[in-house]
Amino acid sequence: MTLRPYDDLAPSAGIPTFAEAMGNIPFAETVRAYATAGTLKSLSRLWIGLTVVWTMFIFFNFMAVDSFGGPPIGLFVGFFLGPFIIGGILFAGFIVVMSTLVSPPELLITDVALKRADNFDIHYTQAFKRGTTLRSLSFTLILRESATYQQGTSTVTEHHDNVIQEHAEFEVHVTPNSPIDEQLSFTVPDDAMHSFDAPRNKLRWFLRVQMDIPNFPDYQREYALNVLPEVSRES
Repeated sequence: MTLRPYDDLAPSAGIPTFAEAMGNIPFAETVRAYATAGTLKSLSRLWIGLTVVWTMFIFFNFMAVDSFGGPPIGLFVGFFLGPFIIGGILFAGFIVVMSTLVSPPELLITDVALKRADNFDIHYTQAFKRGTTLRSLSFTLILRESATYQQGTSTVTEHHDNVIQEHAEFEVHVTPNSPIDEQLSFTVPDDAMHSFDAPRNKLRWFLRVQMDIPNFPDYQREYALNVLPEVSRES
């Protein structure tokens, strides 16, 4: 079976290429390609803490200069732009830190338009700029259920990931001359639900790659798959 690149198959599958998808999603989604939800939560907490400190600093400066005819315009600008500047520095620094260790990955996949009971193969390679030992390396086929509903005046979206199949390794040693090089097979269950996209309910399939890196934030990237309602004749 010949492995074909994701981007070659994306047009025929009716889904965007990886470059198009990354170009059409918010900055926060781009960061998710490097981090797990836990890492992003830690960054968010740090951002909130620094923003509180910044707000208190500006407040006391307001009080200090009030007796001199009112605070200067610079303090007003700093008050409103400070949280955005802090957040930008945190996320930009996070990406720079990750880029000092991990190179962009390459994924070859036999198909991204799958039927139920289909088998598909992947070939995943990723170089490291210096040697390290990963605590774990996992490749997971997941079905993500998303539901959107009203809660008072707010619109809430909840996600639930169902693990369909997983390949995991532990204590994986990598160097610049010995990159990650994995060839794996996955199967979509014949009784699984196909991809589904409605305004308030979605079922989406992904192949998730995740690494637990010592002394570094975790690495995570997801690749979208499209599972059709038909059952494969090969089954």
